[in-house]
Amino acid sequence: MVGQASQRESDRLQAILRLRVIIGYLGEQAQFDWWPTGFYTASSPAFLNPVFARTTALAQYHGVKEAARRVCDEHIGVGRVFHLFRLPETLEQSLFEVLQDPATVVAAHQAIGSRATALDALQSICKVQGPVQEGPLQIGTAADLDDNAWLAAAAGCYHAAFAQGVRSYPYLVDRA
Repeated sequence: MVGQASQRESDRLQAILRLRVIIGYLGEQAQFDWWPTGFYTASSPAFLNPVFARTTALAQYHGVKEAARRVCDEHIGVGRVFHLFRLPETLEQSLFEVLQDPATVVAAHQAIGSRATALDALQSICKVQGPVQEGPLQIGTAADLDDNAWLAAAAGCYHAAFAQGVRSYPYLVDRA
């Protein structure tokens, strides 16, 4: 029973990381230009390798995550809300611990070979996709963070926003 629970938690954390990488990549200047970064461009490793030789992919992840967090915070606000790039501290700590495994980092980056590949990977995560509004969009509450349904809802929101050429920022409200 404990093994199943820990495997389920590991799968959940890896799904969050994968979605962060996909959205982070698609939001960069070279794709949909939601944040002013180029951590996943072809030339990025040339700049990152001298400083982060063994952890280039991790440096890319952290750079784009921080850029996306800032943009999402600017549009959603901070306080009693969470979004893909700013989750509760305990969940962020668990994600940090999972990122210590280089294989996990590499696996999270497999879906971003190209814009089309990333969009296909994003669509495979979506459960529902439809029209989306521009700006902040509440997709649930903090209680929803305990399962993966919020990830599918966020993925659907982001996919629809990219497809429709709008910027939508899905978030969850902390009702505690």
